[in-house]
Order: sequence, then structure tokens, then C-alpha cells
Amino acid sequence: MKNKIKILIVVMLFSCLFMPYTHAQPFIDPFKNQHFYDEANKLTMTTFNRFGQMLMTNYHYDLNGNVVKQEQDWYKDTFEQGSFDQTRFTDGYYETKGKITNEPSKVINGSYSVVGESTSGQEWHEFLHTDISKIQFEPNTTYKVTFRYKVNQETGPNSSYYFLARTPDGGIGNDKGGTWWKGKVEEVGSKTLTFTTGSSAKYYLIWGIHKGGSLSIDDIQITKEIESFESGSYAVTVYTKGYYTREGKITNEPTKVIQGNYSVLGEAESTHDWFEFMHTDRNKIQFEPNTTYKVTFSYKVNQELGPNSYYYFIARTPDGSYEENDRGHTIWKGKAGETGSKTVAFTTGSSAKYYLIWGIHNGGSLSIDDIQITKEIESFESGGYVLPSYTKGHYTSRGKITNELSQVINGGHSVVGESASGQEWFEFLHTDISKIQFEPNTTYKVTFNYKGNQELGPNSYYYFIARTPDGSYKENDRGHKIWKGKAGEVGSKTITFTTGSSTNYYLIWGIHKGGELSIDDITIKFEK
Repeated sequence: MKNKIKILIVVMLFSCLFMPYTHAQPFIDPFKNQHFYDEANKLTMTTFNRFGQMLMTNYHYDLNGNVVKQEQDWYKDTFEQGSFDQTRFTDGYYETKGKITNEPSKVINGSYSVVGESTSGQEWHEFLHTDISKIQFEPNTTYKVTFRYKVNQETGPNSSYYFLARTPDGGIGNDKGGTWWKGKVEEVGSKTLTFTTGSSAKYYLIWGIHKGGSLSIDDIQITKEIESFESGSYAVTVYTKGYYTREGKITNEPTKVIQGNYSVLGEAESTHDWFEFMHTDRNKIQFEPNTTYKVTFSYKVNQELGPNSYYYFIARTPDGSYEENDRGHTIWKGKAGETGSKTVAFTTGSSAKYYLIWGIHNGGSLSIDDIQITKEIESFESGGYVLPSYTKGHYTSRGKITNELSQVINGGHSVVGESASGQEWFEFLHTDISKIQFEPNTTYKVTFNYKGNQELGPNSYYYFIARTPDGSYKENDRGHKIWKGKAGEVGSKTITFTTGSSTNYYLIWGIHKGGELSIDDITIKFEK
């Protein structure tokens, strides 16, 4: 089953509702800074939230107990504890259990991965499940699951690997996100799958093998893509009741619910000039400065509006005047019973304190549901590489995120690569293959801004490539683009390319034989 995913740099509203448990990795609260320790009371991991993204720092020690390495990344389940008891997963169906292995040939990343191994006589081998006591998926809610895999043995003609979301309520007709794939021995790849749960609150995830094979799984990330308020509470969302004197509420009143069992409801009298009934919570989600976002939501009009009434949406910051700094201001009217959806794109200003507002002007009743917030353009305004889906490039020729005014294209930060004429190939910016996955044989469009910061030599140029480590560069490179430019020249490039059969493509920005180049405002979109 082929699942072509549109690549967006998503504001990750972390996963689902997590229940406490008492091992080394207990209750993961997506909205709080947390510290986790091993049995020797050494700090192993901290988790924290920044600009709406759940992050983690992992600590590594030498034999004397000294910290030798700290690594920051998006939060994911890595199985580095070496035991299922200390994870949010189980070893699958009791008759077909998987295991956490440190066998080097079967480990994808770090010291441990999960492995499932079955013979051709085993029709369904479920070797990895999410633990329903530790991760619950809300009903009628859309999630995205990303994971890495490694094929350890050739699959037979009737064999395959599979993933699905299942509930014990009802039959297999309630399964969601079912995906099947094959692979060659030692193939390492990644999958990104999106699914929407049904009405059950008992969904869990399954990784399995059909009719024989050996598969490793690692680096699992589960995110809630659309907020549907199906928990019935604001606690596990990034939203609040709005302005304290004009609060909205989460309702299950059937006539005021748009989809599923719950929606947010705002109701105001005509005497209320500005009734802000829902806000994003600035303690849980922050918007980067000078960055473009897209917000999509469903609405339902519950009563006829007066002649001077309307509904509105705004992105606002307490810094400076509303007139100068409000973004994405959208107003609309509607008849009683009308349902619809809105998509609003806006670019924040220089403030890091923006929040979203849904409101009613001069009276009305409005329901809101199914909110999705995506970062449309990567502008590097967080000032570091942890949040973006990009890396510093090749380890011998790294770029950096700069705030030096002469090197910044737009906003407060850009990526810059600087190389001497003696460096033949200087790869200063890559997409991070663990954060952005490109589907095989699929067409993408990449747009970015650039600035040439110094005069190029006669044999120098800038370049862009989509590349995979699988096979030869000559046969598999895609979208190769070279260009020159004068010092101070600012421009943009749009490049369309189609991947080959590999699942491991990544993007490269580089400099050939010396030069200095800034890159900013990158968008990557799936082309139908």
C-alpha cells in the first residue's frame, strides 16, 4: 500500500494522552520540563517544549560516571533503556513476541532497536505494540507516526512487513492506517503514516511480519496532527478558554458539535463587543518570529447573526500595537446551521509571543473543531538546529545559523555556508533524514531564498542536489541545480524533482571551490 505524504514542516502538537507509570521513563508530559534518571541516579534524559515541539536531551556517560556527550533532538521512543518495561511499548502479541536487541547487525541507531523475527509458516507475527496503559489515542482524531526500520532478511514472494492502528472494539473493519511494504536485506528506511482513529478510545499501534521475515524498528515519533478536542478537556490540548471574562467551553451538545463527540463553543450576547472564546496557550505552543504558518479549522454557526455581528480569527502579540502587529485577521458571517472550514496563512512579526484568537463580534454562537497548525516555511528563526528539519551539512564542511545582519536574508536569522577556494565540495546544509522523509518515485517542489555574500571565483558556483546514499550519485542524484551570483545578490530558486526508488533521499545546499552563501525561507511540497 503506497502512502504518499505531503512533506510539511509541522508544528508538532505532541502525541496523545499519556498515563503515569513508575519505571525510568514514566509520565511524559508534553507541556512541562522533565528530568529522568537511571537506577544509579544519573540523569539520562530531559524533555521540554519549545515553539510547540516536544524535544529531548539525552546524556551519555563514561565508565567513571562523567557526562561525555549531550544530544538534543525531537522527542522520540528510542528503546535505549534496553527493556520494554522502561518504554511505552510492549513486545506484541503474546504468541509472537518481539525483543529489544543490541546485536549490532540488527540495531538501526544507538545501542538498541526492537526486532521481530518469524518463519514463513507464521501468518501474522505482531512483534511490537504501543502499551494501551501508557499511550491512549483520542477518538476521531488524526495522528502521524514516523519510524525507522531495517530489513534483516530477504522476504519471500508472499511475505511482507506491516503497520496498522487497531482497537479491540469491533472487528478489523475499524483498523486504521494499514500499510504494507517489502525490502532487501540491510535496507534501512523510514515511514511516515497518517491515520484518523474511529469512535473507540482503545486504539493501539501494531508492527508486524506476514509469512516470515526479520525486521528492526527504532526512533518512533507519534504526534497529534489535528486537535479535535475529543478528550473533552483543555488539559491535553494547546488551547485555553480565551479571555478570562468571556470564556468558551468544550461541549458535547449534539446540535453544537461539528464532528466526533466534542467541539469548542463560544456564545456571546449582542452587548459583547469583542468576545474571545478560544486562545492558543502561550505556555504550550509558541510561534517563531518572522515565520509563515497555516491554520486550518472547521466551524459551525449555531444562531443567526445580527446585522453588525461577525466571527473573527487573529494572530496577536502583546508586544506593540494591535494595529501594527496583528496578523491573519479574518472575519466571516454565516447562517444558522452552516458548517464550513477556514484556512488562514500569516507571517508573524518580530515578536516571539504570538497567540491565536477565535472570537465573536457583537453577539452570536460559534463552534470550532479540527484545528491544524503547520509551519509552512522554514525561516530558522529559532536560532538553532534542534527545531528545524535540517542539519549543518557534511561533518567536514558545516554551515551555521547566523544573526549577522550582512548575512541574514529575512528576519533575524539565516543559514550561512562559508568556504575557501581550496574546498571542492562544501555541503553546508542538509535536510535531516530522521525528520523529513521523501517517498520513492514521487515529485517534490523546493523553494528557497539565497544571498551571495562574496564575489565568486571563475571556477566557483553554488549548488543544490537531492541525493541518496543508496547506489551511485551519477544515477540517483535528482534536481541538480548550479548558479552564480554577484556579492550582495538576493534571489530565490524553485526546483522540482522526482525521487528514484530509494527511501533515503535528502537535500543538499553547497558551494563549489569557494564562496559564501546564505539560505532562508525553505518550503518543501509534494507535487501531485
